[in-house]
Amino acid sequence: MVSTGAFVSGTFLHLIGAVAATAASSKIPVLPTNGISILLLALASFGLLVWLLFTVPGPLKYVVFAAFLFVLGQLIRPFVERLQDRDLLLKVSVMTCGIFVGMAALALLDRSGTFLRFGPLLMAGLLGLLLARLGLFVA
Repeated sequence: MVSTGAFVSGTFLHLIGAVAATAASSKIPVLPTNGISILLLALASFGLLVWLLFTVPGPLKYVVFAAFLFVLGQLIRPFVERLQDRDLLLKVSVMTCGIFVGMAALALLDRSGTFLRFGPLLMAGLLGLLLARLGLFVA
């Protein structure tokens, strides 16, 4: 059986890979940035997410997840371009990966198995960070 620390650290390592794949996808322009393509990408991401929820774990789930990340990267491409113009993209990416690496290390190094009791506090902290960083996208 997999320990809690290994499971949680594996989850955060998957999140690091997901952020990297989405960021790489946002650098490859596939569709023009207009209202129709954004609507199509949003519908495709929703459809892939629903498909992902009902797919059993295995290689197919990774393929569907990779497709979802690609579509998500295309969907956020206008925001990425705006952030890159203000030189904030690197800062946001480093902070996100830093948080995920820190959480993976914390989960991996926690030998007592009490990592899960911090769930509500970590969720509150995550929401606080999201609200604090929302100003980057609005301003």
